[in-house]
Amino acid sequence: MSSHLIQPMTGLEKAILEIIDSAVAICDTEGDWVFLNHAADALMNYPSLLRQLPVEEILTSRKRQEIELRLERELGETEVWNARAIPVFSPDGQVQAALFVLSNSAEKTLDESNFQRLLEEQALVDPLTRLPNRTAFEKKINQIIADARLQHTQHVLAYLDLDQFKIVNDTVGHTAGDELLCEVAQRFTALMQPGEILARLGGDEFGVCLSNCSMDEAKQRLQRWIDALSHFHFQYENRRFRIGVSMGLVAVDADSASYPDLLSAADTACYAAKDKGRNRMEVYVPGNQEYERRKLDLDWAVRLCDSVDENHFELLLQRSLHRQGVQPYCEVLLRLRLADGRLEMPGAFIPAAERYRLMPQLDRWVVRETFRRLCEIEDDGTCYAINLSAQSISDEEFLHFVSLQLEESGIRAERICFELTETAAVQNLLQAEQFVKKIRALGCRFALDDFGSGFASFAHLKALQVDFVKIDGSYVREIFNSEIDRAVVESICKMARLMGKSIVAEAVETELLLAETERMGIDYLQGYAIHRPEDWPMVSA
Repeated sequence: MSSHLIQPMTGLEKAILEIIDSAVAICDTEGDWVFLNHAADALMNYPSLLRQLPVEEILTSRKRQEIELRLERELGETEVWNARAIPVFSPDGQVQAALFVLSNSAEKTLDESNFQRLLEEQALVDPLTRLPNRTAFEKKINQIIADARLQHTQHVLAYLDLDQFKIVNDTVGHTAGDELLCEVAQRFTALMQPGEILARLGGDEFGVCLSNCSMDEAKQRLQRWIDALSHFHFQYENRRFRIGVSMGLVAVDADSASYPDLLSAADTACYAAKDKGRNRMEVYVPGNQEYERRKLDLDWAVRLCDSVDENHFELLLQRSLHRQGVQPYCEVLLRLRLADGRLEMPGAFIPAAERYRLMPQLDRWVVRETFRRLCEIEDDGTCYAINLSAQSISDEEFLHFVSLQLEESGIRAERICFELTETAAVQNLLQAEQFVKKIRALGCRFALDDFGSGFASFAHLKALQVDFVKIDGSYVREIFNSEIDRAVVESICKMARLMGKSIVAEAVETELLLAETERMGIDYLQGYAIHRPEDWPMVSA
């Protein structure tokens, strides 16, 4: 049998054809049987039956037929088979195959209404775990919302996210991950009580609906689920894994909002459970500041994904004042253009991007857009600094992305400097060292941003081999008011010069600071006293 399938049969339709009792066979215009379900495959042992199928006639007549076939068995018995023959058309109206549905006359023939019903049922089932899927879960929740408003009943929606699932996927592969999901689904199903619905929402996320159930009762029931999974060891290829589950619960009552709002609230509570140690549950409480902040972060995450797709970000530039003989330095700054035209500062959306691991996506957008714009302006030797997140330096594909962008854009690598905060660098110092080394090998420069704000020592500064050290602005602002802050700035300058690194002072926002930092001989001064961030076209190359 040919290995390909006639289009446009979907995987869902193929799965349905495999589970029905009738034999289903498809023959293409070349006379090859390109699909046989399990029941039809058994009939290949009876070629005399298949030879009775009017393949050529169906292909040429383009019409359906009902036919009767006879199968002579070994002991002289004759079986009567009913066959429905259907031409299969391509999108342009050409006949591309003949489909046959065969059933023993003693059995019920599959008709179109039954097939449609099976399709509809399959559309509500997760193909991996055989649990209800996200669509089915949404339907159920909408039903209980309506019931709660009409009958003033109380229900609970729970959002479940497996803990440490990614370790299984990354260690032994996605096949093992799929097997684990099926085992978890079976264990959860075994714990279900009447009135509960369990659905797979996607990935390692599940939804539970507890109908006519108080929050206290729901917590007791679902705690048994947490306990059961905490004692479960997943075995795969001589490897053992322990996983857990974090849950977020939200009440569904007469005052509840829409399904998306309820799911968002439960998701917010679930992430709170993860942040508080995992393998536990949290109940969403409206008005709770922590939950409201998390919910705002989730809203931001959705908006950020849309903003990347729809190109709603803007790049600004902020020049630095540099002493004679050093390369001009200009920082690239990211802003988000809101619907009303205002520019949103990064402080509003970066926490959400970090929480939902969207920073590599944002960093890629900035790199790609910066390189594109640099192709359009004259190369006057200015170094353009791009901020990077800790998530990007741990992304194995990011270095390849930068290298590819340099190659495609054709810009000189020396025009680019990547900035990483001291705090991000010391989170994984070895990884940061390797990243800086490889970025500099491409020809780009590197700056350690906000130096002095975290826990890096001068030994770390030496190990990282950066080109620029940017003194944290909190020290620069206070050099007139605090002897300690002045001493920190002076010591950083002295050590950086001994190591041959250029120095940048941030937050130079007054004329007094400008004069003093110039007197200190700092290579680059950056702040509102020198230049306020401007749109890219407004800054001279």
